[in-house]
Amino acid sequence: MSDPGIASRFDEIYDSTNRAVLAFITAKCKYTADICDIFQDTYLELYQVLNKRGVDYITNEKALIMRIAKRKIARYYSLLERLQNFVSLNIQYDENSTHEEFDF
Repeated sequence: MSDPGIASRFDEIYDSTNRAVLAFITAKCKYTADICDIFQDTYLELYQVLNKRGVDYITNEKALIMRIAKRKIARYYSLLERLQNFVSLNIQYDENSTHEEFDF
C-alpha cells in the first residue's frame, strides 16, 4: 500500500464492514468455496477505488462496499454459468464414442 492515508482509510472501512459483507456474501453464494474469492475481490476493488478516487470520495462506506459485493457476486456467477454452458455445449459427443478420442 503506497499512501498511508489510503491504507488507514481502507483499514477503517474494512474493520467496520467486514462482518456485514461476509454475512451478505455467505447468504448470496451458491457454493461455500466461492465465499473467500468474492470477499477478497470485493475488498480489492475497494482498495482500487480508494487509490484511484482518493479517501474523500467515499461518503457512505457501507453502501459502497455492499454495492461492490453485490456486483462481484453477480459477475462471478454470471461468468461461472456462461462457462458451464460453453463447456457443456462443446463437450457433446455421441453415445458410441469412447473417451480415448478426446484429450482430457
